[in-house]
This record gives sequence, structure tokens and C-alpha cells, in this order.
Amino acid sequence: MLDLSHIRTFLEVYREGSITKAAAKLHLSQPTVTQHVKALETQIGSALFERTPRGIAPTGHAHDLAARAAGQLDDLASLSAAQSGEQRSTTLHVAGPHEYVATFVAPDLVPLAREGVRVQAYSGRTADMLERLAEGAYDAVIALHSNDDPRLRFELLRDEELVLAAAPEWRDHDLDSVPLVAYDERLPVLRSYFLDVFGYEPRGQVVGMFPSQFAIRSFVARGGGMAVFPRYLVAAQLEAGELVLLHEPTTPPTLPYYLATRVGPRRALLERASALLAPR
Repeated sequence: MLDLSHIRTFLEVYREGSITKAAAKLHLSQPTVTQHVKALETQIGSALFERTPRGIAPTGHAHDLAARAAGQLDDLASLSAAQSGEQRSTTLHVAGPHEYVATFVAPDLVPLAREGVRVQAYSGRTADMLERLAEGAYDAVIALHSNDDPRLRFELLRDEELVLAAAPEWRDHDLDSVPLVAYDERLPVLRSYFLDVFGYEPRGQVVGMFPSQFAIRSFVARGGGMAVFPRYLVAAQLEAGELVLLHEPTTPPTLPYYLATRVGPRRALLERASALLAPR
């Protein structure tokens, strides 16, 4: 019979992607965490992690074990805490775009924290986060697109209007002369916006690429160029005049945000979280 404490330790290492971080979260020493993982590997007869130049990476056996064990172990932890009267009943693992998590997810889930739930958030590329969700690493993902993975279900949270914005100094310039600012050298959002609205790809010079839209917003507000944003992210700056719209199409493009969860019965905690995250 597998040791539940070893599986819990494994799951934290899997979720954190680090023995050091898992040890800190579990209040265990790193040697103890390593020992738990090795003992579990011996029991199942397969390696769960492999060392890479960037740290440790889960094997296929780790993905399978996490998918089968995550929900059940979290439910057991919740039940055990409820019976013992502990304040922190369980942890909700949610992932999504950094800016969306900061703007909506973090404040919306405060009621859960007040009820004794620990909220742990992650961010990354939507495709990667959805795969981690299907494998059991997360409870829910805020996704920018859906897919046809039969392990997942998707619920539309909101369609956010996309806007083309820049500092006021660029207001009267020809769009092709305004520098471009993006988060990816392929310019996926800018290209999509220009093709949808103008029928051609952006022609300006790329002068900045940043992994965070908060950073892009700051760069653009200082006159660095133009970028496409979900309206919620620049609403305050537009109202204050720090940014202006360079174009207002009759039918603006939108960006969907989905709540993705695993198929199957949902924990009561996830139902509560889903209700809190729904637009009001």
C-alpha cells in the first residue's frame, strides 16, 4: 500500500516543480522530501522526476500519478481538516494569465481565504497550463482558449474587448509609423487585431517585448509605442488620459476568458471558487 504522506509530498514537488519549494510549503527538510519521493519511486517501481539543466522535470509516470491522486488527496485533506477543526481546510490551486489573476482572481477569491482556504496561484502559457490541469497539477485554469482534450471542461467567463492604445503623443500619427510593443516576437495579438480590423499585418518597428502586460502598459504609457490590450487592463489609464485609443472599430475584436476544470464530479470548494470567479 502506498504511503499517503509520500504521495502528498510527491504532489507538492510536482506542483511546485521544485524540492526546495515543496519542502518549505510542507515544513519539511529537503532531505526528507527527497526521501519521500525516492521511497514512492521504489514502491511503484518507476522514476517520477528526472534532473534537467533547469532543475527537475516530471516523468510520464509522475503525470499519471498526479492525475489520479490530486483530487482525492485534496478531498481527504479537506475532510481531515474539517473533522479536526483546523482553520486551513485545503488549498485551491488555480492558474491563469498573470494580469488576469492579479486583477480578478486574487481579489475575487479573498472570501475563500477568510473561510480558511489557502489559495495558490500560478501563471504561464495557456497550452502549458491546460496540460498541467489535465494531469492534476491544478484545480482550475483561466484559459485564453479552449481545446478538445476530453479530460477538460470549459465555461466562458467573459469576452473582453481588445483595444489598440498608445500615449497621447502618438494620437495623430499614421499607424504604420507607430512603434510596436508586444510580449512575443510573433506578435500574435497585434497581428490578429490588425488582420481583423484593417485586413493587413502590422507594419511598424518592434521596439519592445515584455513578458508581462503590466510592463507593456508602463512602456506604452511613457510613449514607447502602441500595443493591444484587453480593455480592463487600461480602463483607468484611458480615463486618466495617460493612454488614448488609436482606433475605435465598429465591432472591436474580443478575447475570451474560460474557466477550465477537469471532467468529473467537482469538489465543493471548486464550485464555490467558480461562483466567485464568475463576472458579476
